Amino acid sequence: MATVDRRSFLIGLGACALGACARAAPTGIAHGLRYRIRSGDTLSSIARRAGIPLQRIIAANDLRGIHLRPGAVLFLPGVRRLGPDPLAPPPAEAVPAVAQQPDYRLVSRRDWGAPPIKANHDPMRGVSRITVHHTGHIAGMDALSDRHLVQSITRYHRDHQHWADIGYHYLVGRDGTVYAGRPPQIQGAHSGGINNEHNLGVAMIGCFDYALPQRCQLRALAALVRDLTHQHSVGRHRVLAHRDLSVTDCPGDALYRWFRHNRDSELATRS
Repeated sequence: MATVDRRSFLIGLGACALGACARAAPTGIAHGLRYRIRSGDTLSSIARRAGIPLQRIIAANDLRGIHLRPGAVLFLPGVRRLGPDPLAPPPAEAVPAVAQQPDYRLVSRRDWGAPPIKANHDPMRGVSRITVHHTGHIAGMDALSDRHLVQSITRYHRDHQHWADIGYHYLVGRDGTVYAGRPPQIQGAHSGGINNEHNLGVAMIGCFDYALPQRCQLRALAALVRDLTHQHSVGRHRVLAHRDLSVTDCPGDALYRWFRHNRDSELATRS
């Protein structure tokens, strides 16, 4: 007899989940619906869909808690069918997409007056790393706008270095404005030789040996690198400073200390 009782107990236990059992309708209730719990269901959402008070579901199922387990069965007294949850959010496709606003303004090559790119360049063939630079001190830069500085750097790279175009792919101005440099589809000229392969060059306008850039410029750098890592699927460990690749003091001691400290959080994961 004890064996039969234990077997009956185990069968009954297997039909229950956190107090919600598939059983006959309670005495005095003419009809109802047996509902199998799905992932994401709550007692409140089921009560709203059933159109009955939550306490009635708790009493009908002799529940001792509000936590539900997917796959368990609830008896919903007096319910013939479930309707939609009036408080449920709309399906994803019905929610209008809202573009994320960038934390910087991007000036196109055309808008800052870039000349046509010369033929002596190589294709990028994919991006796998990003390198941060500073331009260093440029004579008379305090009296020049960032736009004029970008034009001046471009002339120097083209006319004196005999490169196809400005060596950097992006330049971050002192006011946080970002200037599009060499197109990302074209290999840059910023880190030396094979270090330029699959490598986007981002230059901060200014010299940062002793002092950090203004906060607006740092914020723009962080936002730009964040966007580039997402766009090109570049891991945070592949965001480098120029001196990580070559014997140079670029991007300056002050900026490099900030860069090393913030690379994982500020540059790669800022949102």
